[in-house]
Amino acid sequence: MKRKIWIGMVAMGLTVCGWAQVVTFTFNSNLPNGGVVPDGSAVPWSDTRQVSGINGLIQKVALRLSLEDGYNGDLYAYISHGGKKVPLLNRVGVGSSSRWGYGDPGLDVTFSDEASRDIHWYQQVPQYRDEIEEGKLWRPDGRDISPLSDPADFDASGTVFLSVFQGMDPNGEWTLVIGDVVSGGGTTTVEGWELSVETSPIPEPTMWGLGMGGVLLAWMALHRRKTSSS
Repeated sequence: MKRKIWIGMVAMGLTVCGWAQVVTFTFNSNLPNGGVVPDGSAVPWSDTRQVSGINGLIQKVALRLSLEDGYNGDLYAYISHGGKKVPLLNRVGVGSSSRWGYGDPGLDVTFSDEASRDIHWYQQVPQYRDEIEEGKLWRPDGRDISPLSDPADFDASGTVFLSVFQGMDPNGEWTLVIGDVVSGGGTTTVEGWELSVETSPIPEPTMWGLGMGGVLLAWMALHRRKTSSS
């Protein structure tokens, strides 16, 4: 029994947790189509970026999106990675009381699961125009339904958020997709987007742990020899 306990202590000595890491990638150059989202088109605008060099697994994700002009209530936007996607915008303002949604031109917000405010109803916030600028925090729309669904379907709260990426490898392709699903209302332009990934620490060997492990293993071998000779 004592031997099992010591073996467990040796294993613990061999590893300690590495530090968590927060990495931010900014994409505001070489945007496809100059960042212009086609108005009322069945083919959405998309931008795929390759991310590499991040250690650990995803703990949290945040995404900042800057748009100019157009008609916000026409837009459907999502971020995808590793076969999963999260709706960031889905016809903001559309609901049983409004078929066309919010007509504001553009926004600059940061999507985070830690935010308390639902971007879908941003006009319900006092002085909302100031609150959808300068990268302020909003919860993603999360309504995982077709942007052409019945307006009443948008009354329900979102169900898919950035937490779906938790535990995944952050390296690889990340794709931002934005569609303007209703003709008219002007043309939206993507000024840029920014991806922030926080990773959880992963166990890694240390010189101290390896040294202590060697000492303990030597002590156990000596202890076994003394026991067998007595």
